[in-house]
Amino acid sequence: MILLVHKTMADGRALEVASRISRKKDWRVVSICQGYIEDPETNQGDLWWFIYYEIPHSASTQEVEEVIDGKHFTPLRGDRYSLEPTPGPWRVGHGGSVVICDTDPTGGANTGHGGPSAVQYYGGNMIAESIWRRADAHLIAAVHDLRAACEATLKCWGPSQTWPRGGNQRNTLLLSENAITKAKRGESK
Repeated sequence: MILLVHKTMADGRALEVASRISRKKDWRVVSICQGYIEDPETNQGDLWWFIYYEIPHSASTQEVEEVIDGKHFTPLRGDRYSLEPTPGPWRVGHGGSVVICDTDPTGGANTGHGGPSAVQYYGGNMIAESIWRRADAHLIAAVHDLRAACEATLKCWGPSQTWPRGGNQRNTLLLSENAITKAKRGESK
């Protein structure tokens, strides 16, 4: 096997590339991490994503380029690196330490997270497990409703230029906007 690394600045691109690598026979994603790279001349830097992966010795340079560029790849249903969350509604499953839904997030892959065995064991297709506090499980299960409430609040108020200049109303709108950003991209402002 040959160990390679691909770097990119875009969160979504890193996940897409990792997904394509993991779909190739005999290719394996070893690690995905972030690192800060600074230009010594300007003392300015950027946060980069690094994907370390192994490929067989028989893989050609062209094959590697096609995987990285996404040529001849179609999105997978149930792709674990998808940027879209599993559709709701989500709910707390058997025992209170698991969050489940009716949609199989694996797209039929035999992982134990979805399908008939998961429905029997957890009470539905698994979103999250081993949640220590029952209150955390209920919060996770409510995430689709919370996101919808934030989006509806912002829609009612219109563009941020029309929001009040200060006070509790503006703070509430900023919290809603921040929550939506975090839910969509995993980061907040």
